[in-house]
Amino acid sequence: MRSLLLVATCLTACGGRGPSGIPPPVSGPDGRPAETIDFALPTLDGEIVQLSRLRPRVVLVNYFATWAPPSLEDLPALSALSDELPELAVVAVSMDLSPTELLPPFLQVVPVSFPVVLADDGTRQGYTPFGRVAAVPTSYLLDTRGRFVEVFHGATPIDHLRRRVIELSEEAR
Repeated sequence: MRSLLLVATCLTACGGRGPSGIPPPVSGPDGRPAETIDFALPTLDGEIVQLSRLRPRVVLVNYFATWAPPSLEDLPALSALSDELPELAVVAVSMDLSPTELLPPFLQVVPVSFPVVLADDGTRQGYTPFGRVAAVPTSYLLDTRGRFVEVFHGATPIDHLRRRVIELSEEAR
């Protein structure tokens, strides 16, 4: 019995599944247990995008603004990655004050293959389900269960993100 407990403890500590088949809890960037994140925001067309409906895919939520130069590079790279990895869903949240005026011409120049949603007043002030967004772009990575696992400030490191998406998808299997 003692050796079974030791094996189960080692498996869990090493990232394996415990005897119940349940993966060990995911830690957020601060080391605390990750929380499941959900929100629903509208697109320009009025369609509501809800994060929980994107599960069981890995989700990246990217807060951006049309006036932020790093967003001009970040969004196309994220679009290409989401096209490459079907297990990744990207949602971009526009932090612009006048998105209905600014987004249509911006998206003609910087087309993306994922939904772009409009921030509400609280979100535009930086208050999100992830905490305060102080700069754009800022991206939050969620695992296949919707738990917050990593944050990227500035342009998203695409190679690292690709590895993390594959890793998180494999862990869910």
